[in-house]
Amino acid sequence: MLVGESYPLVHPRAINNRWLEIAPLLERVADPKVTLDDIYTFCMDGTWVLWVRQDPETSQVTDVAVTEFIEYPQVHNLRVIFLSGNDQDWSSGIDIFEKYAGINQCHAIEVHGRKGWERVLKNRGFGLDHITLSKRIL
Repeated sequence: MLVGESYPLVHPRAINNRWLEIAPLLERVADPKVTLDDIYTFCMDGTWVLWVRQDPETSQVTDVAVTEFIEYPQVHNLRVIFLSGNDQDWSSGIDIFEKYAGINQCHAIEVHGRKGWERVLKNRGFGLDHITLSKRIL
């Protein structure tokens, strides 16, 4: 986990400890193309990175996200594949992904999601790029 951050990443070895809390939030974004089992497998093998936010008073998981690095021929980007939880929390919490992308020398951050994310993230510098919201980092 990233110490002191509101939305810490979860090391694969720690996923099983919280999976029963995390799974219901991820079930909301899973579909026939990417099942809950697929998400679990890719997070466990390190292909994808799982992030959680928990209530500071109860330690209950309130929001989850899944990210991956995308290698294009000319750039290296961080893609946010799934976000689940409170839209307003993610609007302010997107900073953690921007920091993570910067640390990892990403050219941009991309957010995949429903069209409603454009409304939530447009005041944070994101714009509609086909069906992907993106923000340049470098």
